[in-house]
Amino acid sequence: MQFIVRIFPLKSRFLLVAVDTSSTWPEVKIVMNKRPSAIVCALRSMFSRFGLPKLLLTDPEDPFNTTYFQSFCREEAIRQEPSIPIPNCPAEHFITGLKCASPFIHTAGLTLSAAMQEYLEIYRTTPCTFLPGSRSPAAVMLAYPPKPKQIPSHFYSAMHAILRILISFGPLGHQFLPQPASTSKPRQHRTNGH
Repeated sequence: MQFIVRIFPLKSRFLLVAVDTSSTWPEVKIVMNKRPSAIVCALRSMFSRFGLPKLLLTDPEDPFNTTYFQSFCREEAIRQEPSIPIPNCPAEHFITGLKCASPFIHTAGLTLSAAMQEYLEIYRTTPCTFLPGSRSPAAVMLAYPPKPKQIPSHFYSAMHAILRILISFGPLGHQFLPQPASTSKPRQHRTNGH
């Protein structure tokens, strides 16, 4: 298992994003600062779900080039390689799309954390045309098809701005059909990719 790990600012905080390169399963943590100890703590929490990866592809600058972070990788037998964004990599597309879309995700009176969790639930369970068998990231990562999350009605209005951004980043753009006219009708199918 290998993860691409990036960090970027969002308002007064930072989003730490780790994406598994084979399944494109994303993990996102909101951290208050970029101190190596905070980053290591967040990564330990992420990796507690599926185990430690063999390889981390990270930004070449702080906090990933610090002695503290490199010691963490050595202690856990994780190979770490500095990496600039990789062209045409679905995991990188997710990160780039999330970076651009994140200002729009915090909507409908939800906290940033709750809004991000809702976004991840939808993304992880949405079938992707670029994954084997057009499965979802969750189906590839967990080896069984999870029940897709229903898209809440408030998500449609916020998603229009996000979709324009995500679709522009290639196969990871979520494609939602227009919202049904009546809320009593079943929600329409959604897929990742074109």
